Amino acid sequence: MGWLLERKDTPHRQGWPVAMVGETEGVGSAGDGRGGEVVLLADGGRVSASLISGWRAGCACGWRGPLWRRARRPDTVNGRGRWLHSDSADPDDAATTGIHREWLDHAQHADAAAQALTAITAATTAHTRARAELDTAVACARATGASWDRIAHAAGITRQAAHRRWAHHTDPPSP
Repeated sequence: MGWLLERKDTPHRQGWPVAMVGETEGVGSAGDGRGGEVVLLADGGRVSASLISGWRAGCACGWRGPLWRRARRPDTVNGRGRWLHSDSADPDDAATTGIHREWLDHAQHADAAAQALTAITAATTAHTRARAELDTAVACARATGASWDRIAHAAGITRQAAHRRWAHHTDPPSP
């Protein structure tokens, strides 16, 4: 079981409930060959699904949500107390509503952060390009004889600030 958040302008996000055996994350589940289930561990180990202590929301980006503990009986489920019940390694959709909601909140926040970072990159590129265009325009103005006073006025800064910023790019070195 897993979830996918598809957006037009950002990478797709994938999430799933991660089975926990104590502090160890499961990486999947499989049949045990005798009609039961096992949790597969990253080190290649296998443990009985009955040893699952709970689940966390997991995201392909590496994020993990807080633990939802496993209730041994369905009548002890309590969403506010972060308890859910499942007889299998992969809880059904109804049992994972809270886990899914946490992952979805993470995924949407991560998408908003990614969009903001993309906007920063675009603005930085535009700023660098505009700065280079301004430097070129000042060099052209100086080459045609424009004074530092006129350049400063056009740039909206003081004569001293204009000279400090562009003199080393535009004025020929002193003999």
